[in-house]
Amino acid sequence: MFKGKPTKIIITGNAKEEFDDLNKVVGDEIKEGITKSDYQTLLNSIKQKMDLLRDNPEYGILIPKDKIPKDYIRDYDVIISGR
Repeated sequence: MFKGKPTKIIITGNAKEEFDDLNKVVGDEIKEGITKSDYQTLLNSIKQKMDLLRDNPEYGILIPKDKIPKDYIRDYDVIISGR
């Protein structure tokens, strides 16, 4: 919840495919008993940033809505919400 509103992280397009692949690789490593790898470090870092964004969607550099290219909004299902 952020300011009383529920938040969720949506990963789309190539990012979703790569994130799913990374999850699979890490899952396979864990099954094999591997407890530390670059893949696991990367996945943990991504999940940490997702948690930060879920807790505070204003985290990071805010890009003015009029600066977001229309094709980016279309191709990556970017949701523009009022603040």
